[in-house]
Amino acid sequence: MGSFKAGTFTTANLVTVASTPVTLTAAQAGSTVYLNNGTTETTVNLPAGADGLWYKFVVANDNTNGYIIKRGTDGQLIVGGLLVVSKTADNTAFVTSTATNDTFFLSADTEADAAGAIGSTVQIFWNGTSWVVHGTLIAAHANPAGVDIFADM
Repeated sequence: MGSFKAGTFTTANLVTVASTPVTLTAAQAGSTVYLNNGTTETTVNLPAGADGLWYKFVVANDNTNGYIIKRGTDGQLIVGGLLVVSKTADNTAFVTSTATNDTFFLSADTEADAAGAIGSTVQIFWNGTSWVVHGTLIAAHANPAGVDIFADM
C-alpha cells in the first residue's frame, strides 16, 4: 500500500482579487484566483486565449454586487456549464452558456437569477477555440433553475 505525502500550500500559484479591475496574465496560468472583495462589483479579465491556459476561481467572500469574469479578447467566447446548488432549499440545476456569451457573473445576491456565494468554485480553460467553464455555484436563494449568469458584453 502506498503512503500519503502531505503537501504544502504556497501562495506562488494564488492570485488574490480584492479590488477591481484585475487582468490575469498567461504567466498566472494554473493559478487559483481567490475572489475576496465583498463590497464592490469586481471585474476579472482573462488574457487572450492560448494553449495551456486555465484558472480556478474560488469565491472567498460573498459579494452581492458581483464578480464579473470576462474574456480578454473580442470574439473569444465562454462555453460550458455550471452546477448550481441552493443553500436555502434542497434544489439544484445545471446552467449552460449559449454560443454568444463572453462573460459570466458570480454573486451572493438573493435575487433568483444570481449564484456565486462563498464556497463557489469555477474552473476555466482554453480549448483552442473558446474558454470552457465547469464547476459548482452556490445560490443564496431557493431556485437554482432561474439562475442566469452568462452574458454577451
